[in-house]
Amino acid sequence: MVARFMARTRARGALLAALFSGAGALRTRALRANEVGSLATRGFCVVPSWMPNEDVARVQADVSEIDAHGLLRAAMVGSGDNIRADESIRQSGMCSLIPGPPLHVGSADTRWQLTEAMGRLRVELELAPQLSHLSELTPFETELAYLSYPRGGFYQRHTDVPSRGWCIVGRKPCDGSSLARYERRRTISVLLYLNLDWNVDQWGGQLRVFAEPCEAGQPVGAIGRATRAAKAAGACKPVPAHQRELHYDIAPEGGTLVLMRSELVAHEVLTTREPRQAVVGWFRTTRPMEFCAD
Repeated sequence: MVARFMARTRARGALLAALFSGAGALRTRALRANEVGSLATRGFCVVPSWMPNEDVARVQADVSEIDAHGLLRAAMVGSGDNIRADESIRQSGMCSLIPGPPLHVGSADTRWQLTEAMGRLRVELELAPQLSHLSELTPFETELAYLSYPRGGFYQRHTDVPSRGWCIVGRKPCDGSSLARYERRRTISVLLYLNLDWNVDQWGGQLRVFAEPCEAGQPVGAIGRATRAAKAAGACKPVPAHQRELHYDIAPEGGTLVLMRSELVAHEVLTTREPRQAVVGWFRTTRPMEFCAD
């Protein structure tokens, strides 16, 4: 634990100095302390203007090219042996970026730069002292995809981790596998919205995030500041808390980043009345498994 903390401390300065380097790279801003604090204590945070508009437009143009080539497939629901398309639960199209579509379709350079930007974000979260209690976000285990909601698209309430939590990768050595067998699960869910000037009042499509209400008298701290900042930016509008459970409706405005604890935060996508696009991803954690005794 101490060694991990010292490694984070040594690397933090170098990371922040290099976060926005690289000619032609997709630009992003560093997370603020109150945003990371919201993720640590409430389980989600809203990051307005994480990526500038011109770079958001580049990514959205690539999604449109991918869609024009028919590479967006029906997004699935379920896990394990129960993965399936079910339009009564989810109506959206998806295209994986790891591995990605053919290099000659759209802008492979934009997709590579997007992958690099998400890699920087993963390391930034790893180095955040407020998140030191979380499991390590394993390098090279990130899921990343383009997501497109058609007119009338939605996704019912769910969490991003199946009930069992951990998914087995590989086969047991006694079954003849030459690969190490391990388990992995999603730890941090990532959403980057791509539609600029989204008219949420007319077009809907909000992300509804469910969260437990704060205890009476609980210090507001970083949570309150993060929520107020998001509301001031028009990105996060709390619904009146007269219900048993508090929920927040987040407008899918281009350039806005949303981070959620994958195993904790239930959420849904409200019906969109205009097509919209996003980047979706998950930073995952892995752990080894014991070999069978056979």
